[in-house]
This record gives sequence, structure tokens and C-alpha cells, in this order.
Amino acid sequence: MAVVVVCLCALMARGAFVNEGFETGDFTGWTVGGNAEHGVAFNGDAISGTSVSGNHVKARSGGQAAWVKLSTTDPETTFSLEQTVPVTAGQKYKIITVQ
Repeated sequence: MAVVVVCLCALMARGAFVNEGFETGDFTGWTVGGNAEHGVAFNGDAISGTSVSGNHVKARSGGQAAWVKLSTTDPETTFSLEQTVPVTAGQKYKIITVQ
């Protein structure tokens, strides 16, 4: 079982995402899909049900982050996280995923 912690940051466009740091404690503003177990937790919280030592939430900024458990034995496990954000032509944006 793999665990992915997600942090999305818009370079030079802070505030473009709704609930970009998951600070509401949930996925408000996001469309979540797939069948993988997922959630939002505070920085440093252990991710329950994982057998690997050190599987804790690691927020890049703020106090919370999203996490996803992807099965290493079930290739049908999927997860998607989407949000439509306004962008400006010529502006640079950076999206970061942390594994």
C-alpha cells in the first residue's frame, strides 16, 4: 500500500485555488474521484491502517494536507483530485505532488 500526500501550490497566483491547503479539514472546493481511501489530516498525524512506520501527514504549508492510500496489490485502485481555477495567459504556475 502506497500513501501519497498532496500539496498544491500556485506560483505567483496564491489564492487561485479554493481551499488549496485543505485548511477546512476536508475537500471543500475540490472534486474527488476514484475508489482509493483518502482524507485530510493535520501535519504529523499518523495515517491509520498503514503498516509502514513513518506514514504521517506532511503538510508543505499550513497545518493540514490531503492523503491517499493507493493499493500496491490492486491495479484497479484509482484517485483523482480536480479543481477548475482561473489562469492568466503568460503567467507561470507550478503544481507540486508530494509522495
